Amino acid sequence: MGHALRESVRVLKSGGRIVDLRPHFVKAERSLRAGREQVYCVDEEGQIHAATLKRDLDGFWFTDRLIGEMVSTGCLRKEAGIVFPFNSYFHDLEAFDRFKSIRWDNASMTATDRRNLVRTLRRNPGMRIRIDSPMQLNVYEVP
Repeated sequence: MGHALRESVRVLKSGGRIVDLRPHFVKAERSLRAGREQVYCVDEEGQIHAATLKRDLDGFWFTDRLIGEMVSTGCLRKEAGIVFPFNSYFHDLEAFDRFKSIRWDNASMTATDRRNLVRTLRRNPGMRIRIDSPMQLNVYEVP
C-alpha cells in the first residue's frame, strides 16, 4: 500500500484527492483484546460476545505512519475522516471459517475463544455469527 500511496501523491495535481478506506486499529491496543475485532453470536433477541479475532496489522500501521509523515511534511492535507463499525454476518461456523481463511489476513482466534464460539452456537442454534470490524475512511488532498 505504501508504494501505491507514494505513486498517487506523485501523479496527482494540486487539489487531487486520495480516499483511504481500511481497517482502523489503534497501535497502542495491539496486544489488548479490546483492540481486536469482536465476534458475537446474534439473533433478533440480542447478542452474546463469544470471541475476538486477531489479525496481522503491521501493513496497516506502516500505512498510518507513512500517511502521518506525508501530512507532517505537507505532501498531503487531511480533509475529512471518520471511524465506523463494519459488520460481517455468517449463518454458520463453516461459512465463517471459509471466509476467514480466504479473506482476512492471517486472522486467528485463541483455542479458548474458538471453544467459546462453538459452545455458544451449540447452546443457541438459531444464532448467526457477527464480526465487528472498526473501519476508517479518510480523504486527503494534495496541496
